[in-house]
Amino acid sequence: MSKTNRVSLADLGFAITIPDGWRRITHSMWSPAYPAMHYTISKDDWEQADYELTCSRQAAIRQSSQSAAKAIEQELAQAYSRFAHSDTKLGGHDAVRLDCTDAFGAPEYMRHYCLEHNGHLMKLRFLSTSRSAHESMIDAMAGSIELGDPATECALGELALPDYAPAALECVIVGAIMAHETREELSGRHLLASLVRGDSGIAASILRSLGVTVERLGIHPWTEDDAESDFDMQEIRVSPAVFSLLTHVVPRYARETIRSHHVLLGILSKENASGGCELLEDLGVGPYESRAAVAKRISQERDTSCAFCSFCHKPQLDVTHLFPSAFSHICDECVAACKTLAGDGQPGEGVMRRYSGPEKKDVFTGCGHCGAKSDLFTAPHESYFVCGACVAQMSAIAP
Repeated sequence: MSKTNRVSLADLGFAITIPDGWRRITHSMWSPAYPAMHYTISKDDWEQADYELTCSRQAAIRQSSQSAAKAIEQELAQAYSRFAHSDTKLGGHDAVRLDCTDAFGAPEYMRHYCLEHNGHLMKLRFLSTSRSAHESMIDAMAGSIELGDPATECALGELALPDYAPAALECVIVGAIMAHETREELSGRHLLASLVRGDSGIAASILRSLGVTVERLGIHPWTEDDAESDFDMQEIRVSPAVFSLLTHVVPRYARETIRSHHVLLGILSKENASGGCELLEDLGVGPYESRAAVAKRISQERDTSCAFCSFCHKPQLDVTHLFPSAFSHICDECVAACKTLAGDGQPGEGVMRRYSGPEKKDVFTGCGHCGAKSDLFTAPHESYFVCGACVAQMSAIAP
């Protein structure tokens, strides 16, 4: 380690010291698994060993560092027979170290670190074909790690994970290029425009059906020919608001794979501080219309990762309670609006209103929870109904 090269890897989220003479082979952002650095160590033109460093991060912490280490051990149990766990520090943060101490086959030595950082679960893997030659070097490299700040990290590094479907990944890449071409910081406005521009993905068809176009958003319709030849995706920096949108808000809506309509739901979310939603309102497309279009399309796609209120169409994650039934769902906010209507007859916040019309021909005109056909409340589209008795019961659960 007497001769070293300090490398800052924005897309991996940390800086690390690389020994001199370790020749970098690949660094693939678009790896099918996760970003990786692959090195060979050579002396006198003779390759002594392969060395690989990989880092994967879950967009939101779903398990503890200890649980992550145990999951890795279970996954590798077929190839490795002995493991050693230890509590340690990595970049000044508490971490769990997992060493595969007895391998049945190559690689000869592998070490993992699991830790929580910036709201993510990070899993780092050091791999070498020569333990005796490189264990001390790996110790030194791990000791040199400095973890990044989310405000300066490259958001595209997060999207290199397979959690993002191609259409969703394309949205962020094209949005980043749009921002770069106009010398602007990546924002929700660019992401929204790139969703509209997309040739694939549910979000593009939803926005087009609402009359939203790139031109109406005030953004030049970017094409691949507009991109500068020296444009480096690794140099894209995003604000904390956009970083939070892409790595915390959007992933909440997806059970597994993040698709383009999950990105759109993130832009529409009240937790999105990067902009975009107000542009739709300026075009006369309110949040209600946008969410209704998303809910309708997702139901057609049979995407069960998102549940919506049948009345205001807010996703389950955007409300405190969602009361389900076989025919319809209603959120606590719509229940509260119905309670206000039942109390003084004055409409409160939201879209709910009393229904006193005749029985509809092609729609079940009754409470979707108990079947009652009197004292009903509905929303503007009058496709679903809830009765006062059910509202009272739900109000007791979610006051």
